[in-house]
Amino acid sequence: MKIDIVVVCFSGDFAGTRLLLRSLAQFGLPDAVGNIFLVVNEPKPDKLLSKLRRIKYEAGFCSQSIELIDGSELARRSWLRWTDRKFGWRQQQVLKLQAHKIVTGAAYLVLDAKNFFIRRPMRSDFLSDSGRLRINMRPINETYSKAFRRALKFFGEHAVQLPDTTVPTITPFLFETAVVRDMVKETERRSGMNFETYFVGRRYTEFYFYAAYLMLMRDGISSTYDERPQVCHSIFRSMYKNSPCVEAQIKALDDHNIYASGIHREVINRGSRDVLNIIEVYLRDIGLLGSIENLSSLGR
Repeated sequence: MKIDIVVVCFSGDFAGTRLLLRSLAQFGLPDAVGNIFLVVNEPKPDKLLSKLRRIKYEAGFCSQSIELIDGSELARRSWLRWTDRKFGWRQQQVLKLQAHKIVTGAAYLVLDAKNFFIRRPMRSDFLSDSGRLRINMRPINETYSKAFRRALKFFGEHAVQLPDTTVPTITPFLFETAVVRDMVKETERRSGMNFETYFVGRRYTEFYFYAAYLMLMRDGISSTYDERPQVCHSIFRSMYKNSPCVEAQIKALDDHNIYASGIHREVINRGSRDVLNIIEVYLRDIGLLGSIENLSSLGR
């Protein structure tokens, strides 16, 4: 099974995208990975597309597999305006799902622009011995539980109780391409609307919408996925001044099951000097940051 990689990019996470490209050069990818798509999620994409062309070489040999995509080629702009403070976030979710239009692999790994690899991922990180996709099942994220219930109601004829565990709500996330394609078609058939307008207008979330479809329109999540341990520890926005918490997150990356991390842009932009020093030392140790570089310089 071939797996493509899809990264939804926007200018605020340019530093994270550079770390991702450098991690591709530093660690490489297994043969199971095919194409890498950088999808630009911007109202005026030309500037970011130009910047990405300029730095694409930082991915080393993997740069040959990278294709830059204007997000408007995948999804029409919904009726919400870019002035809506959450519109970019919701449009990002649509693009992750509408990426089924461009991928050629039987599955695709979605990354946020803040994500990067911390070691070479192996085929076994993505696929079990039986060839099934692997996923880290998690307890329900209460923040998105209402959106999950709405999705279950949309795909089912009666109320369905939320499961104790389900798919994660953070990237990296593996989608099965054919399932996403069928889900988009079924959504348009049931709603009578184009997918992006319906999805954004009803305030769904991408991973729980996909989980609801698997549960009610397929034979459940376990019909597509085998379980695996957690794959990523990220440094989130709330940690921007919390040195002990950041140190703990970086220590957790020693787990051999972890192949990716991420740094929220607010940490890069507003992090305390102690927090940034801890992160920069780690990035230098794994070869993603030069000896005289700092995180803020990557965003320029």
